[in-house]
Amino acid sequence: MQANLGTTIDASFCGRVADASITCRLHLAPCMKYVAFEGRDTGRRFYGCAVPQDGIDCGVAQWVDAPWPSILQRCLEKIWEMFHEENCGRVIDHAKYKKELDKVNKQLDTLGDQYS
Repeated sequence: MQANLGTTIDASFCGRVADASITCRLHLAPCMKYVAFEGRDTGRRFYGCAVPQDGIDCGVAQWVDAPWPSILQRCLEKIWEMFHEENCGRVIDHAKYKKELDKVNKQLDTLGDQYS
């Protein structure tokens, strides 16, 4: 899990890790506190890389919370799958709407030119 993608802010769990022994395996830098926001680990707290990401996924340095029960993990995965399907549908609908709107605007411009 990438620390800056799929995470959320939790005011009660944020900032740098006080324990200097918890570091990113790749950068050997002190970690930051994050909360997973997507997938089967939604809501779980973890320590992750604090170095700005350059497309590199350093992964989770250390989980704070134990894994969710398997039934909850499956439910979370299904909910996120449904969310992404719905979101994809909205993107497709938006593209169709934009195409139709462009067509109507061209017709409006043509009618305006003819009226002038």
